[in-house]
Amino acid sequence: MTDLIATPYGFSRDDVGAYAVESQKCAARAWAGASRPGPTA
Repeated sequence: MTDLIATPYGFSRDDVGAYAVESQKCAARAWAGASRPGPTA
């Protein structure tokens, strides 16, 4: 699956994997700081 994203755009599998890990960490931090589920106004 990673190759489907990486190859056409000139990224390596490692680049895409590292981006995915950082994205998940960012999401976890955002959810941990949320006082209530769902979007906020």
